[in-house]
Amino acid sequence: MIKASKWLVFGLGTTILVLLMVAGLTLFLVVEDKPWVQEDLAGQLEHADEVQPLLQQLTGLLKRSRYQQFVQLSRPQLQSLAGLAQRAAPKLQGQIGLSNELGWMVWSYHLPGNPFGEYLNVSAELLPSEGVKLGTLKIGGISLPGERAQAVLLWLLDWKLGETLASDFVQRIQQVHLSEDRMLVRVAPFDDLVAKLKALPKSNLSEADELRRQRVQYYLAQLQQMPMPKSDISLGILLGHVFDKARQRTQSGAVASVENEAAIMALVIFAGSHRFSHFIGDLSGESGKIKTISTHTTLAQRRDLSLHFLYSAAIKLLSEQGISIAIGEFKELMDRAKKGSGFSFVDLAADMTGIRFAELATSPATAENFQQMMAGLGNEALFFPSVDGLPEGFDKQAFKQRYQQVDSQAYKAELEEIQKRIDQLALYQG
Repeated sequence: MIKASKWLVFGLGTTILVLLMVAGLTLFLVVEDKPWVQEDLAGQLEHADEVQPLLQQLTGLLKRSRYQQFVQLSRPQLQSLAGLAQRAAPKLQGQIGLSNELGWMVWSYHLPGNPFGEYLNVSAELLPSEGVKLGTLKIGGISLPGERAQAVLLWLLDWKLGETLASDFVQRIQQVHLSEDRMLVRVAPFDDLVAKLKALPKSNLSEADELRRQRVQYYLAQLQQMPMPKSDISLGILLGHVFDKARQRTQSGAVASVENEAAIMALVIFAGSHRFSHFIGDLSGESGKIKTISTHTTLAQRRDLSLHFLYSAAIKLLSEQGISIAIGEFKELMDRAKKGSGFSFVDLAADMTGIRFAELATSPATAENFQQMMAGLGNEALFFPSVDGLPEGFDKQAFKQRYQQVDSQAYKAELEEIQKRIDQLALYQG
């Protein structure tokens, strides 16, 4: 018996040692000392205003899923999307290219300190073909044939969805045509797949998620019971109301940071967009619909600033701060197009303030004091900076003439001015 136990321990030890050696060898092969790409981020974002037609195409793709369609992506559009990814994740560098023979992308990610290397490098190729055909996929020193890599990726997606939806959709892509300027994709009807996707059962919420849903439901009910004017209402009044309720619950033993998060998300759903409820759970109640505000909220007497503030706060709570800033900035760059409203540092100020608001409201170190200052107050000056004098309305030519590109000294000076105005507010100094 003792001898058998020794062999069992020896066998387990040997297995663990082998697994560690395999993991170490894999890291040695995929992690490298130098990046494969160092891209001019500002240059990629130069064409952000050309992405709007792409978004319209993708929206139309779902609306017309019963018919054969064509999706066209230009080189500047693809490069701008790569620029957005890098703006959101500063340690990421990427490049996307097109030619008649293939489409390709290369990414380099700067890793935290480790004994294996500084960068994780990845490259992938897309070939022109009937259907979808991947070229070689490389992860550091490891190369995978495109067919095998595609099979693995689709298997993972199908496994995650519990259906073969990913594989079925790829089969509906009838042709991929490439040139140096653009990629054209022909897609067969896929309305049956959309129906299957909608019919997938919603995953059950964990106990923690269910408690979160109940908290948001409580604050949403408090907002729905508020008497609303027929005219516009300052967002500050609604914030003061939900933070007063949050303070009361905290005084009864609830966790301030958790209550503040639920209060903000409820307000985003009520006064921003009911679609954010998809991240929380079923909030529809007996009616089957979420009752939202019957009028509009404002900041600095502008409806658009209220939405910028709310959406940025929500994205902050649902993701990382860098992503929130990147999305807001990218949207402004898109607005430089002829039909857009123009690049606005006023809008960016609302984005940046929404992020800062959500960050401090949900930080355990500042959440309770945040409640005390916000509860019952409707004064916008407490939490929203003055936007007087901030430039806006730039089309692409005017923006380039004044700021050249993002990350120029003139551009950074405007962002620093916005940050200075936010920092001067008492709410953000605690």
